[in-house]
Amino acid sequence: MLDQVADLAACLRQPDSWTPLTTRYVRLLEAADALEAGYAVDDVRHGLVALYSRYVREWQVARESIERGLLPVTNQRPIPA
Repeated sequence: MLDQVADLAACLRQPDSWTPLTTRYVRLLEAADALEAGYAVDDVRHGLVALYSRYVREWQVARESIERGLLPVTNQRPIPA
């Protein structure tokens, strides 16, 4: 899980987050296509980027508990700040 958060955070730090996200997670394009029925393409893309941004922020908040040993960690890869 922490690897995924680190990968997502790296994609989201790019100026155009959509391109690295869909390069790394190709099936995201399929999800966007399915959601675009009735919605503007840019709205769907911005919504998905916002969703993943919230996900990464939630894990960054949890990082403090993980680092203090309050939650078990099976992966030592750090979550980017």
